[in-house]
Amino acid sequence: MVSRRHELAQSGRMLYYLDQPMPTIFRRTNQKQRTKKIAVTNTPAASSKKRLPQLQRVSTDRLSGFRLTERDSAIIQAFSSYHAPTTENIETLLFSPSTRSRCLVRLKNLYHHGFLLRTEQPQSLTEGRKPLVYWLDKKGAELIAINRGIEFADVGWKSNTHKVGPQFLSHLLDTNTVRVHVVRSANTHGFTVSDWQNEATLRHAHAADTVTVTTPQGTRQDAIVIPDSYFVLVVSKGGGEARQYPCFVETDRRTVTGQAQEWSHGQHDWAKKITTYLAYIRTGKYSKPKLLVDFLDR
Repeated sequence: MVSRRHELAQSGRMLYYLDQPMPTIFRRTNQKQRTKKIAVTNTPAASSKKRLPQLQRVSTDRLSGFRLTERDSAIIQAFSSYHAPTTENIETLLFSPSTRSRCLVRLKNLYHHGFLLRTEQPQSLTEGRKPLVYWLDKKGAELIAINRGIEFADVGWKSNTHKVGPQFLSHLLDTNTVRVHVVRSANTHGFTVSDWQNEATLRHAHAADTVTVTTPQGTRQDAIVIPDSYFVLVVSKGGGEARQYPCFVETDRRTVTGQAQEWSHGQHDWAKKITTYLAYIRTGKYSKPKLLVDFLDR
C-alpha cells in the first residue's frame, strides 16, 4: 500500500505526508505557491513590462524607443486649438472606437517624452475616475513653432498654464467638449467649422465693443458681449455659394442665476445675457448671429 502511494506521489497525481497532520500539509502547499509567484515576479521579462506611472515621468533609461508619427504630430497640432483636451476629446477627434488602445499608447509616449503634460480632474469617490486632462508641454510647443514656421514665443506657451482652479477647469473642459462634438457633427453632415475663437481671444479683441441695456430698475447700463466661444458654420449646398452662419456659444453647468433682482457690473445671470445679445443684434453693426446654448448637468 505504501509503495503504491509513493508511485502516485512521484507521478504528481497524489501526495501523502504519512507522518504530518493535515494543517501542515496545507501550509507546505501554500508556501510552495508563494515561492513560485515570487520567482515569476522577479524574472527580467516581468520587470521589463512594469507599467509606467500615469502622473510622474520616468527616466529615459526606462523608456523604449520612440519616433514621432504623423498621428503624434496631429495630436500635438490639435493643442493650437484645444487648450486642455481630455483623453476622450482626443479619441473623438483623431481616433476611431477600434483604435482607442492606440490613442492611449500615443498619449502615454507623448507625455513621458515631454511633448504633453497631463493632470487629473478634481473628483470625488462617488464619481469614480475621470479622464486625464492634457496640456501642451515645452517640446510640444517647440514642435508647433517649427511646423508653423513661427517663433517659439508666438506659440504662447507658458509653463504654468495647467495651474488653474477647479471651477475654471470644469468650464474649460465643458467648452472643449461642446466644440469637439460641434466639429464632428459638422464634418458628418458635410459642413465646415471655421474661425473658432475662445473666450480669452474674444475678450482681448472685443473689450471695447459695448452695447447699452436697460436694467430691471429702469436705468441704462453699458455691457460687453463676450460669449464662451464664437465660430462660423459654413454650409455648402449643391453648386451654389456657401452660406455662413456666425454662432455664439454659451455653456452653463446650471451655476448661473436665471434672473437677478438687481444688475451690477460683473454680475452674471441669464436675463442679462439674453438682453445684452438682443441689444447687440439690434445695433445692426454685425452679422446676425445664432446663439448655441448648451446646458451640462454633471
